[in-house]
Amino acid sequence: MRDKEFPIFKTKVAAVTKKFNLNDPLERRAYFDAKAGSDIEKLRTYLSNQTFVAFLIGKKNSGKGTYSKLFMEAVGAEHASHLSVGDIVRDVHENLESPEKKEELTTFLRNNYRGFHSVKETLGLIEERSQSTLISSELILALIKYEISKRPNKAILSTVSPARSIRSIIRCS
Repeated sequence: MRDKEFPIFKTKVAAVTKKFNLNDPLERRAYFDAKAGSDIEKLRTYLSNQTFVAFLIGKKNSGKGTYSKLFMEAVGAEHASHLSVGDIVRDVHENLESPEKKEELTTFLRNNYRGFHSVKETLGLIEERSQSTLISSELILALIKYEISKRPNKAILSTVSPARSIRSIIRCS
């Protein structure tokens, strides 16, 4: 990697002198087109028939979700989707109140969860979870897979915070 040049802080384009209001979606679009239009077009072309999964890892409130949403805005929401592990866990917890959604998750976990606990015990752990308890890496991976399965043919940007999740992702890779 030392031989590679990655000018992350050298984003000036000589031909672009216009100032952009990045709070305005139209101006932001013009900014992206001016700075990286050809690269964005290459990504759109790639994503028209291929996908990928990327994990953005960082501290809470470090901008992972913001960068994911900017990427989606640049390439098009029809090509990319954002998953937040925290949001997934909260949504699953909330959805267990619906018998239909609970049955759908139960069926998915029977086929995809490879953890120590039974599926019934696992659902109980989700229902009884709190901010002070951690969910197993195996369950996090199964829940990510569950969400990805709902978003076919899209690039997935998944955002995760704690080091425990990093271990899960490394094991998944």
